[in-house]
Amino acid sequence: MKFFCSTLTLSFLSISLFAQTVKTEKTTPFKPPVVVTSLGDHKNGDSVSVGEAARLLSNPVMVNDLQGKPLSIVSYGFRYKKMSFAQNPEDGKFQKMFTTVAGRFEAPVLPVIWVSNLKDELKPEEEFYYFDVMVKDNQGRKFYAPDLKLYLK
Repeated sequence: MKFFCSTLTLSFLSISLFAQTVKTEKTTPFKPPVVVTSLGDHKNGDSVSVGEAARLLSNPVMVNDLQGKPLSIVSYGFRYKKMSFAQNPEDGKFQKMFTTVAGRFEAPVLPVIWVSNLKDELKPEEEFYYFDVMVKDNQGRKFYAPDLKLYLK
């Protein structure tokens, strides 16, 4: 029995001597290229007229690198900051207020139902905001592009 226990103990200790070491390869972290998010000819922070905004709703959101090469859109969030009026119950006066409508999309163009619902309601002082724009390069690597905010005038 002692022989069996000592043999078993020695075999467990010798296993670690013959264990293979894992070689780790150093990989360089992916540095995403500098890209620009746009809607039509408009970039972040631009002001557009209500008529132009209604036309832009049907356009795809585009992300291009500095050489102008387009990248494919994986997904993005869209928020519409809508102006409305509410009556103050204390004094009866109408006050301007803003509400938001938002959604997450995987196609570069907003769905037809969104476009048709928003086109008729656009007013000055409202905003379109494309956020969390995820794109994929030609090697399949995904990364976030800059946000895009357009102001209606």
